[in-house]
Amino acid sequence: MTSEVDFEPSRRGTVLVLPRFEDACVLSEGVGFDRLIAGEERLVYVQPCVAERGRLMATINLGEAAGPPRQAFDPAILCSLLGAYRSRLAEVRCSPGLGIGKMRWKGREISLFRRGKIVIRRALNERDVYRTIRFLLRLIWGSVTCGLCGRTAVNCVVNECGRCARAPPAREKAQTVRLEALLSAPLWTRGYEDLERAAAEISSLQDLVAKLPVEGPHPPIERLESDFRRYVQRAVHSALLFVIETPERDKAVLGLALMGLAHGLEMVHGSSMRILRRLEGEPDLLGALPEAEGPIKAVLGAMRTAWEINVEAMRAFRHGDSDSGLRVKKRYGKLREDLSKLEEETARSGDERLRLVIEDLVREVGTIAQRGLFAAQLVA
Repeated sequence: MTSEVDFEPSRRGTVLVLPRFEDACVLSEGVGFDRLIAGEERLVYVQPCVAERGRLMATINLGEAAGPPRQAFDPAILCSLLGAYRSRLAEVRCSPGLGIGKMRWKGREISLFRRGKIVIRRALNERDVYRTIRFLLRLIWGSVTCGLCGRTAVNCVVNECGRCARAPPAREKAQTVRLEALLSAPLWTRGYEDLERAAAEISSLQDLVAKLPVEGPHPPIERLESDFRRYVQRAVHSALLFVIETPERDKAVLGLALMGLAHGLEMVHGSSMRILRRLEGEPDLLGALPEAEGPIKAVLGAMRTAWEINVEAMRAFRHGDSDSGLRVKKRYGKLREDLSKLEEETARSGDERLRLVIEDLVREVGTIAQRGLFAAQLVA
């Protein structure tokens, strides 16, 4: 079930802005394949495989490059990425709780541990070891913890930390790439279009919220959620293939950007659902407090504005439009001011029940708006 979302047609405009990052960010240095095989401290150890004669086993310790022991991967994101790539793996087992992922890829048995240890078994030779490592480092890149900010690459790409993005020098235009110039472009386009479809499901959900109260059960909500999850999963799958199949690191980052947008849409969907449930939990609020109608209408209007900010930010990224990205930032600032005023006015009303409801709704609307701000930072 979908509804119209005010996106530009997907095939209009093919120039994408390449995000820039600080040198120490995991997105600037990638996962650092070169540092694994060169320098004074080798981080790849190759030895004969005990399990099968004539094969090799390799141990990689990404964590050693980061100094003190720390979490090198986010287990939840790692398991999500392995799940997205499951159709191309012979076997996948992953536990976010244990921080361990295991898989079979082209006959190689691979184990990954949250502290950064990777074990590859049954490799044919050293060349095969390094080919497998290159594949792995692209596959798990989105889950790798950044040494600069401590967040994952998926978080860094939309500058959630506020430390990793780097603006171009004064009077220098942002670096761009024409999508058609990339052999992997169809994967990126497919991923973005699935994000548009996921966004349409959010728009339908928010339409339903705006029509509350709704009598009886909500089968449309279940369909909306199911369709939303399916589109997001497809988008992440396409984005992951793009990251793996795009040779140049600075362009492969555009696939991580799609993953960052997908993560943002999941958060927006979650906040929209919590707004729906919160209002459903107060069915008699308007009857008991007629004065609640104004604040609730205001916060629902703010919810739509917050969602429009997300739509405009996605469109700005899709078309490499830095000016639209800057407008999103201004709209976000204005919306935050309006939400603060709404909370202050509700607090002055003296009704504790209404104050708590508005406080909860404003928090979720703020989350929705913030995801649009993060998306805008891909281009501005």
